[in-house]
Amino acid sequence: MIEENKKTINVVPIDGGDGPVEPNNESIESGEYAPLSRPLFTYVKNSAVKEQEEVYDFVKFMLENAAELSEDVGYVKLPEDQYTKQLEILETLK
Repeated sequence: MIEENKKTINVVPIDGGDGPVEPNNESIESGEYAPLSRPLFTYVKNSAVKEQEEVYDFVKFMLENAAELSEDVGYVKLPEDQYTKQLEILETLK
C-alpha cells in the first residue's frame, strides 16, 4: 500500500532506540517496523479442523497461498517459516 501511494502519504519512521526504521516490505516482514505493523490472524476451533474436512481444506489452502495472496492486495507477507510452522500445527490437529 505504501508503494502505491508514496505521492499522497507521508512515511513515518519508527525509532525504537536503534535509529529510525522506515516502513517497507523488508522492515515490516522482519518485525522491525513495530508497533505500526502487525500480522493478521485467523482463528479456527481445533475441533472444527478435526471434525469438518472443509475447514481443514480451507485453512490449508489459506496457509499455502497467504503469502502470494497478501501481496496481491498490498499487504506484506510473513516470513516463509511462519507459514510452514502453522501448516505443521494444522497437520497435528487433523
